[in-house]
Amino acid sequence: MKQPKRIFNILSNITFVIGLLLFVYYIYSFLSTRMTLPAGVCPFDQARPFAFAASGFLVVSLVLSFFEVKKQRKNKKTASKQESKDAEKSE
Repeated sequence: MKQPKRIFNILSNITFVIGLLLFVYYIYSFLSTRMTLPAGVCPFDQARPFAFAASGFLVVSLVLSFFEVKKQRKNKKTASKQESKDAEKSE
């Protein structure tokens, strides 16, 4: 059962990196074309697919992050249960 949770973690990280790279490229493209365009022209129209793709990947990364297992909490809970069992056995 631990394997699928690890897959969610890996997929979340991959989609976050892809979304971040697309966003950086979008910002670079937006700023570089903005300098060359005349007044009144919207540079968003040229890079719209990158903006939507970056937003989509970042939203997917956020959704997948909800399925990740928090290792520290789980380890703390099992450790405290083990300590309480050990204390009961020693009495």
